[in-house]
Amino acid sequence: MMNLYKGPSRAARASIGSCLVMFLSGAWADTSDMVVEGGLTGVYQQETGGSGHDSEASADLFVHVPTGGGEWLLYLEAATGTSADSIFNLYPEINSDAGTAADSQGGSRVQISELNFRWDVSEGHHLTLGEIDPSAHLDRSRIANDENAHFLGTSFVNNPTIAFPDYALGMMYRLDRTPDTPEITAIVSGSDGLADNPGRSYQELVDLAGQGKGIFLALGSRWAIDNTRIGIGGWYRTDDHPVLDDPASIQHNYGVYALYGWQAGNNGVSLRAGAANSAVSPAAYFLGAAYEGVTRIGAFGAGVGKIYQSSRLSSPTTDDTLQVETFLRVPLLSEQSHITFSLQYVENSGFDASDANIDSRALIAAIRLHAWFGN
Repeated sequence: MMNLYKGPSRAARASIGSCLVMFLSGAWADTSDMVVEGGLTGVYQQETGGSGHDSEASADLFVHVPTGGGEWLLYLEAATGTSADSIFNLYPEINSDAGTAADSQGGSRVQISELNFRWDVSEGHHLTLGEIDPSAHLDRSRIANDENAHFLGTSFVNNPTIAFPDYALGMMYRLDRTPDTPEITAIVSGSDGLADNPGRSYQELVDLAGQGKGIFLALGSRWAIDNTRIGIGGWYRTDDHPVLDDPASIQHNYGVYALYGWQAGNNGVSLRAGAANSAVSPAAYFLGAAYEGVTRIGAFGAGVGKIYQSSRLSSPTTDDTLQVETFLRVPLLSEQSHITFSLQYVENSGFDASDANIDSRALIAAIRLHAWFGN
């Protein structure tokens, strides 16, 4: 197993170590209220009619330690590695769970994915500081956000036009919604999270002023009206991006997004839309829709998403990416453990329509096992 702190500097070790000491010692905390929860996931995927197949596994452990003024969160994550020619890398849209905790060579490891403190400033006002996951707090959907229990495909976990950093150092302000006002979320973090750095090390993570790095800024609002959820937001990255058809020119990446969610009884619907700066972002626009319903056997889901490539990227061998997924999730012993059978159709994965390295039209079957413990 890889070393958790892969080549960090003395300053990085001191910074992360001091946070761990504060967390593990329960500073200012009543550890009798500590909550530990987590899950195990295993996935096997096979390209029907082809030879591509692979399996992966992951584990998640969350430790919540409430304090008098907020809560500490420690999130440990482990995952098996993936090879360069794995089906998960050849068709990167098909499995949001693959390679989520990997070293710089794509191998397996255990990592600290989140370590932060939420300060409850006053009623309805919260400030979170530390290593955070920006994608977990923006662009949220009740039925299309969790690759362990719902859809595996990336188009149905987060909006692919939003250039989220991986787990990053930053801060988040949250204003809770009230019957008359929406929830407001503002995030400021480094542009490069843990997996965005070449070495995937904590030394690189804490080096916020490193070459080529900038800031990720995001602001989102979310309304709740009876069974409906409506969200809108925008984001901006200050790090430089080369223009797609003129690499000598530099621009920043930015975009907007919108969500609509409806849920009543055993049925739920999720709609997503997004747009990014098409001068630098290969994914210029996105539209997606997902449905989930509970049957006697288990939960059934179906989704379709289309990623529109930038006109600056257009060529005879590229085209828009289409992704369709259906799944049936069947409980095993309890609602906290289940087996899921899914089928995905992917057209022009990674905008590649050439049929040179991968099939431009692929049908991918999957089996997923998942078990959760805790609340």
